[in-house]
Amino acid sequence: MRFLPVTAGALLVELPDLPRTLALLRALQAGPPEGVTEVIPAARTLLIHYEPWRFDDAQLAAAVAAIAQKAQSAAESGAPPEEAAGA
Repeated sequence: MRFLPVTAGALLVELPDLPRTLALLRALQAGPPEGVTEVIPAARTLLIHYEPWRFDDAQLAAAVAAIAQKAQSAAESGAPPEEAAGA
């Protein structure tokens, strides 16, 4: 997973394949970090818009990485995305 700053308030997350992209999208939709305003999916990327006064790119990247790890673990165990997001 790679994080690329786009602008203040936008971060692009690049993932290795479509299944991981969709798993992270579902987890973010089920329980986004506070301050995330929009997630725009593509085949191997997610463009995440957020309120830049709440946190910076590095803090958002850390939160998204943690959610991605939970989503991956949940996918391997068969748990629904809501559990991966911590809902």
